[in-house]
Amino acid sequence: MRAVNRRRATTIGATALVLTAAVAAILLADAPATAPATPPTPNTTSNEQHRPSEPPPPPVTDPLDIHHFLTSPCDALAHEYAVTLLGEHVISRPDPAVADGPVCLLASTDPGIPSGVIRLEVRFPVRGDAPTVAELYAQQHRYALFEPLPPILGYPVAAYGQRDDRATGQCRVTVAVSDTARFDVDLVMHDSARTPPCLRARDAAAAVISTLHTR
Repeated sequence: MRAVNRRRATTIGATALVLTAAVAAILLADAPATAPATPPTPNTTSNEQHRPSEPPPPPVTDPLDIHHFLTSPCDALAHEYAVTLLGEHVISRPDPAVADGPVCLLASTDPGIPSGVIRLEVRFPVRGDAPTVAELYAQQHRYALFEPLPPILGYPVAAYGQRDDRATGQCRVTVAVSDTARFDVDLVMHDSARTPPCLRARDAAAAVISTLHTR
């Protein structure tokens, strides 16, 4: 009987791992890689109209070169950090052909990972009419969420979104790496995760800044 139970436990564990990997594959397949980085039309409510405007960000005095990452977006996040955030069995997929700029999609296959992160995207919105961070500040009343965060090594950071989904574990932050270039980190966490998603996204953005400094 014990041998039977052990075989059943082994079968259940293997099945759970397969299902977890399948879920991660679905997350990557369903990730909104083609979604524009900014909404095409304003989405302003009466409350947002009365929200005080944030002053424009300071100019970037030490610009970073992002050209390498426009063809290899997944190089922007060190594998060691991705493992720390998403677990040992992290899955990543670059998508350099997205309408507004290249994207790296990463998903966790580890259920119950301590960070609580399920999926993460690093985006480089450089095509079309993708705005700069200063332009995002100027358009801030378009967004249900617009909140400056502490800068990273002097690079301006802000959380923004057409919807405010922080209560469900989602947040996007943008970072100015020059006066004309930026990158975004879009992050999804378990609802039960204790760390606020925008702070976790900012931490991931800091890891990207570290990588950009080494190029």
